[in-house]
Amino acid sequence: MKTLGLLLFTISFFTFGSFEVHVQPKEYPVLSEQGDSPELRMQDMLINFLNPHIDDAVCNYYKQILTECPTVYPYFVDVIESQRMNGFRGFILQITLDVTPTVGPHITV
Repeated sequence: MKTLGLLLFTISFFTFGSFEVHVQPKEYPVLSEQGDSPELRMQDMLINFLNPHIDDAVCNYYKQILTECPTVYPYFVDVIESQRMNGFRGFILQITLDVTPTVGPHITV
């Protein structure tokens, strides 16, 4: 069974956080056995800041399908890609995330 992954959040600091959500089927996540690193800590901090926005986008997406909003745990979010939209040192960024929402005791949606 495939889960739905939340793939694209467009973050614009000049437009106060406009978000686009594109959904695409994906395989179940595989937990890697990597150690801690500065890059991983920065990714975790980014996900902590984005988590309220991710929760809102996931809840809005599933509100017609489910009776309760799915939960998104930070360890089920992976940064796939990031890029600057307006050149070097520009602060309009596009970030692609892979999100696995769950309902109840970690039942993936």
